[in-house]
Amino acid sequence: MTTRGRIAWAVGSLSLVLSFSGPAAAVDGPETATVPLEIVQIGGGELKIGIELRLGGGAPRLYTFDTGSAGFYAAYNPLWWSSFMPVGDEPIVQSYGSNVTFEAERVRTTVGIPTDVGEIQAEVEIAKITDAYGGPLGPRDESTWLEQVAAGEPPLYEHFFGDFGSDLREKNGLFAVLPQLPGNLSSGFAVRLGCGGRSVPTVVIGLTEAIRSRVTSWVPMLQGEDAPEYPHSHRPTYEQKLIAAEFSLLRAGIAYAFATDAILDTGGPTTNVHEHGELRIPDGLLDSPHDPTQVRPGARFRVTAAGTDVDDGFELELLTGRVPGFNRIDVTRSDGDAYVNLGLIPFLRHDVVFDVERGLVGFAPCSSRVRYDPVRRSGIPSFVP
Repeated sequence: MTTRGRIAWAVGSLSLVLSFSGPAAAVDGPETATVPLEIVQIGGGELKIGIELRLGGGAPRLYTFDTGSAGFYAAYNPLWWSSFMPVGDEPIVQSYGSNVTFEAERVRTTVGIPTDVGEIQAEVEIAKITDAYGGPLGPRDESTWLEQVAAGEPPLYEHFFGDFGSDLREKNGLFAVLPQLPGNLSSGFAVRLGCGGRSVPTVVIGLTEAIRSRVTSWVPMLQGEDAPEYPHSHRPTYEQKLIAAEFSLLRAGIAYAFATDAILDTGGPTTNVHEHGELRIPDGLLDSPHDPTQVRPGARFRVTAAGTDVDDGFELELLTGRVPGFNRIDVTRSDGDAYVNLGLIPFLRHDVVFDVERGLVGFAPCSSRVRYDPVRRSGIPSFVP
């Protein structure tokens, strides 16, 4: 096995395996493909997005589909993941906003992605989790991660076997899998959660003019200096804090406005303002004494981001409440920079298109719209934006 990547796809009984090494190499194969996602309730009304994948040719497992973190981190059990190659000997430590921490080893393996045109297989570097703790997993000395994985039980939120990080930067030497695919498949991807509707949520990998034509707002993605390219496809990488935005809150005569960078994060259950320095939400806008780490219900929250043209910027406006993913705005005191994690709210109101090729993020009308009903039996809120 060489260090060059490989990709395969199968339709019916036909299987085609190709090597790729040139810039966004043009290969015979699908221009675009659609992958099913799952919307999963994890408690407290919070939602996570799942994607089912196969590792090393094994049985499929469900992982969080997370556009707010970099690199694929997967639990290891040889019963469903028997084939991989170690890459280097430096351990990896990865922490998340949920306070979950993964300890892992970098490996090269085959990732099988189910699509409407057959399974796509890509040989890439990911992280094999050796231990996990923190947040919902409990302290390190109380975590049952290894025991649950050995028993074949999903240890992350009782549904998932790891995190399919799909933000557009490099971290710990790892990258998102989708922009590493060859040809047009690496051009970008569109996340379609259907406004929380009853349609099947999907991610479309490989952008076409038909997909781009539905976008009503195009916003430039932020790119760091000397940002590395993606392995295999040589597409550009971008920042985790993907867009520059302006925000405002208004309630009962108290107004507060600020500008900062924002993350578009399917892994974040709801919008979260990370305060630091001069960014500080006034006490009168906080939900005290109910929960001072949330904005009070009934505040008008607005976010805008300048578009590529004067008339096509992004705008999202809502009245705050206590339903995560719909109208709850959390507030966290940050040890680092000030920023806003927009979480799931934009994804449950728009189709979100990550155009890696052109360096733009697009917002399109939802593929499916239904009225908001916070007490549906499924526990999944749905609404017309």
